[in-house]
Amino acid sequence: MTKKLILLPFILLSQNLFANGNTGGMDGGGGGTLPANPATINQVRTIAQEAKPELLFLFNSYEYFGSISPDSLHTKLFGRSRVQDVLKELRLEVRVDKPCYTSKGTEVDASIYATKHNTICLSASRIAPKVDVAAAKREVIALLMHEVSHFMGATEEEAVNFQKEIAHSIQSSPVLPNYLNPQIKMHVQIELSTLASNLRDSSEYLKKKDFKTAEEKIFEVQNRLYKLSDFLRAGSPAYSFYSPQEISYQDFLGAQLEWAKKFALTLSFAPGSAAHLDYEAAFKGREFFLFGEKSYSKDNVYNSQKIYKIHSAQELIVYIEALAKEYYIRSTYAGQAVYGMRWINLNGHTATAINNPWKKYLGRYLVRSVECDYSNPNDNTTEFQVLEEGGRIYLNQVTTTGYSYNGLELGDYNVSAYLNVNDETAPGDVYAAYEIGGDWGAGPQSWSRVSVLRLKKNSDREFTIYRSHSYISSVVTEPDRASICVYKGVIQ
Repeated sequence: MTKKLILLPFILLSQNLFANGNTGGMDGGGGGTLPANPATINQVRTIAQEAKPELLFLFNSYEYFGSISPDSLHTKLFGRSRVQDVLKELRLEVRVDKPCYTSKGTEVDASIYATKHNTICLSASRIAPKVDVAAAKREVIALLMHEVSHFMGATEEEAVNFQKEIAHSIQSSPVLPNYLNPQIKMHVQIELSTLASNLRDSSEYLKKKDFKTAEEKIFEVQNRLYKLSDFLRAGSPAYSFYSPQEISYQDFLGAQLEWAKKFALTLSFAPGSAAHLDYEAAFKGREFFLFGEKSYSKDNVYNSQKIYKIHSAQELIVYIEALAKEYYIRSTYAGQAVYGMRWINLNGHTATAINNPWKKYLGRYLVRSVECDYSNPNDNTTEFQVLEEGGRIYLNQVTTTGYSYNGLELGDYNVSAYLNVNDETAPGDVYAAYEIGGDWGAGPQSWSRVSVLRLKKNSDREFTIYRSHSYISSVVTEPDRASICVYKGVIQ
């Protein structure tokens, strides 16, 4: 296995943790001895159920540092399919009174074979007696990382070595990052949301032609970003709040913010002033320059992106409001990620947000027939509306009573739009999925729901809407529930 640099050096076998030659497991220690102070079954269960955010941030960091000298496992984890996207969909089944099993029926501590598909099985009853309470969190998390790697195609040897590396990395990082501290983990979401609010305030001051205050608001956002960066860096380098690509995108956003501030400064001075001359000099008579011309990193994946010249206060308003939306999207990610919910794919969403396919489908869709399955026999919908308000696109559903509800935002932070090169799922066909929940907790809030909406134009006048809801129980042994309705009608 290729040795990892900086974060994950090659390690010797730890006393308590090593895979035992099957799907994944632990041993009691050197010579098979059991720990003097073993963890309880409940402690192991709690660690596992709260582990999802930590796994995400460990994978983010591993993607960055492992890329220094990548091996076959790194390619499997972060190739065409990325482990962070797979992890958010995985479920966890913790067994407190029985083992997990391999595909051949062998009893093991953990396995990718569980009661339901796409689920990790972990046997707290087998693990607890083998692990010292002081090392339980490190070893359970490393074992879960082992199992997740199997979902990405890792061989048993690769998964075992990966498990060792992660255990050592955690052991070498006694201080957790701030965003894993239960007392202050929401700070990131609050700060990012405040950044978005401050940018919107700046936009409002620009509309009032209060250019000085607008500039001060942008400067305040920059200061908050610097402080937030320090907050995210504090703690162990074994964890990373953002993926490497998103870190690069943050730099690109910061550069756009800096040049927005530079133009805002020109609004308070007459043409020919130093502020105007400095701004014009950067563009050298062009309408844009490439981010790579100003980037601190020659390897930033966004170096080919353009930073456009701003010509007026109105253009600056549009520019600032787009940045506000970006930070609001990231505040949503923060709230999802720190609690292990279904976090959005930030970089995937960026392309969607810029070129929203639903803009081609604005209008009213009058329902003429409805067919629902047995679990949802009654539906009094008369109309769907795809509306654009304030630069955002929403779906409204109107019933026979005239009541309109949902207001589901399409193609934005809470929706994934899956596109082809023509910005559609297929010709005349768009698709969106809305997800909530999805953490590994055992409480009543750990259920999740996936709602899928597909709109297809059968012709210039006719449409079909497919809408389904899947309810995933917090108890992995309970059956999931699903319902679907198909609406057909005319486009107005």
